Amino acid sequence: MNNCQNTRERVIAFLLFLTSEKCFETLEKFVAPEKLGYELCRIWFDDIYAPSERYLETLKGDYSEQKTRDFEECFDVEELVEMERFHRFFELRLDMLSKKHKTRAAYPQSNSWKNLIKHAKYLVRELEPAADRRRILLEKNVELAFKQNGELPPPSHWKMLIDPKNVTSESKNGRNGETEKS
Repeated sequence: MNNCQNTRERVIAFLLFLTSEKCFETLEKFVAPEKLGYELCRIWFDDIYAPSERYLETLKGDYSEQKTRDFEECFDVEELVEMERFHRFFELRLDMLSKKHKTRAAYPQSNSWKNLIKHAKYLVRELEPAADRRRILLEKNVELAFKQNGELPPPSHWKMLIDPKNVTSESKNGRNGETEKS
């Protein structure tokens, strides 16, 4: 998988996970939904969305124009506009969190969260026409992983949950719209 395919797949896998009620139900056995929500925010801002200048931890480092250009090459103009809209929506919702929630690293499962998930569903459908089918595959893989391990990895390893390898199927290549096996 080349870098652009990997970047697209990471964004899609993240959005599929974020919008999966079954994945949340599986993980609720191990972690409070508010903590999971905040960790997913951190993953989006720190690891997934390269054009972001904001991050929730110091792991991301300085903003990189090259990483942003590399990221943007992987999507067409419409997709970039939709992602930027989602990102701004996400930032606004994060800014509305109380200081108490930010200090506790918790994102309550409120109307704000539900609206964020709704917006993410729209975005993932724009990026991946087979989103519903791929979400089902992700849900099966996450459930299987936890049945085998029986425990939740530490937050520093949660990125494995959204590994593109967990969501394989035919997918649209954003630059030319061709379909390929991933």
